[in-house]
Amino acid sequence: MPPRTLQPLSQTSSLEHALNRTLSSSPSSMRSKSPTPIGKGRKRVYIEELTASGKLKKKKANNLSAYSALGRHIGRAYASWDSPGMILMAAIDRAVNEWQPPTEDKYNGREERYFNIVKDTLGLESRMFYDILNADNETFQRIVESICEGQRGARTAATSSVMDFINGAVKWGTSPNGEALKPPANKSERGFYHPTTAALLAPVEMGPVTESMLAALKRGMMTFEGEDGDEKPIDGTEFMNFYYLSPFDPVEPFEGLLKGPLLVQAYKAIFVAPSAASDYGGYCRSTSKGTAAKCNMFHVTPGSIANTVSQVYYALQTFSSYAHNMHREIEEVYDSIYAIFELDDEDVQEYIKELLQWWDNQIFPQQCHGLPKVSEGSKSSSLTRLSKHFKENVVPVARK
Repeated sequence: MPPRTLQPLSQTSSLEHALNRTLSSSPSSMRSKSPTPIGKGRKRVYIEELTASGKLKKKKANNLSAYSALGRHIGRAYASWDSPGMILMAAIDRAVNEWQPPTEDKYNGREERYFNIVKDTLGLESRMFYDILNADNETFQRIVESICEGQRGARTAATSSVMDFINGAVKWGTSPNGEALKPPANKSERGFYHPTTAALLAPVEMGPVTESMLAALKRGMMTFEGEDGDEKPIDGTEFMNFYYLSPFDPVEPFEGLLKGPLLVQAYKAIFVAPSAASDYGGYCRSTSKGTAAKCNMFHVTPGSIANTVSQVYYALQTFSSYAHNMHREIEEVYDSIYAIFELDDEDVQEYIKELLQWWDNQIFPQQCHGLPKVSEGSKSSSLTRLSKHFKENVVPVARK
């Protein structure tokens, strides 16, 4: 890929600082330096690592580690299933075309989405994007592979977090003697084979799930009243009951959409609750920063909501792994949610604006309402007594 000149833009990304990059992000310095292929020709950098015996040992730093971290952030918050290579190429095409959209659609209608992902996460004037623009084919492939690795890692971590949450949060019903049932030990017993998960996964158009409906659901069919018949196969494009905060209202189909309690708690499990250090009963014994804080993420994104929905769907379903056919079905769920945010309708966009603000209030209340005021303590606190002591023992300064 021949070197290309990067046009100056004002857009930069806060994620670049969060990834702890050592590269200069100054646009003027970027254009004055010739690019060096990632991992080739650069001065070797070492970091010190503490061994088990307590000694410091030098270790070669990986020049591609920042791209792996970028992939994890993209996978969680922007594009869980889209190809990182396609995402980068959309931004590269814009850069070559003086930042104008292409006349030919090569990205299945997602060119604008992909370009905005690069703009939001990487920044169009960052040194990393400059290196990508000027990378040869081999280096570009290594960068894409590193981003893919991070994307897969984020997806796996999110799956584990949501699975643990679902096992403890879903009310699985009660036994004949009144004891609470535990989640099925075998995941193949979930989906439409368990009444609890079937009620959550049932398409909203079916209404309350009855015994007769359960029989149809087990066959992978949904029943409804329509011109084309009363049954049709269920796929990932159907809106399901767990999407909604309240029972579905056909007169107001957007009422409560994507506000389901399971979605909010699952989102917190992925982005807020520290991994391997959480209880979902209202108490969180935090030992480290959450994922969102580590990535300087202060607002909920459409991609992160779509990712959460697809993860909850996977946890409720019978899938035991991301097999090819299951992968396609989960992608359908993800794309159908993302498509809501891209609908070109004034009323829908008004709801989307309110929805994202609602999510910010749930996940990042400090950013929405300002940081909480520091407590001054009670009248008997140490801080109050110290303050009183200093006020009573102030020595007046003599004026000249």
